[in-house]
Amino acid sequence: MAAMGPEGAGDWYPVDAGTTTVAVAERAALGTTARVVVWPPGRAGRALAAVDAQLALLDEQASRFRGDSEISKVHRCLPGAARSGSARPGEAAVHL
Repeated sequence: MAAMGPEGAGDWYPVDAGTTTVAVAERAALGTTARVVVWPPGRAGRALAAVDAQLALLDEQASRFRGDSEISKVHRCLPGAARSGSARPGEAAVHL
């Protein structure tokens, strides 16, 4: 079932759900693991492609690790915004 997602997305790997009535797959995504359960299992490829598209959109908009993400652009526009480096987890990236 390893279906390739968008460039850099990685492969989906099948997960044994103990049944053939659903397809289950997972892959690394956004610093965690994405797991998708599809019924009927014959539609898994299409479902995984749809999930990949949504994950890519979320990463593009909200990743604090990407300088070109929408949230990073907003942070740079705020008065007193930090201009270099990134905040440690749990700290504000913007100092007002």
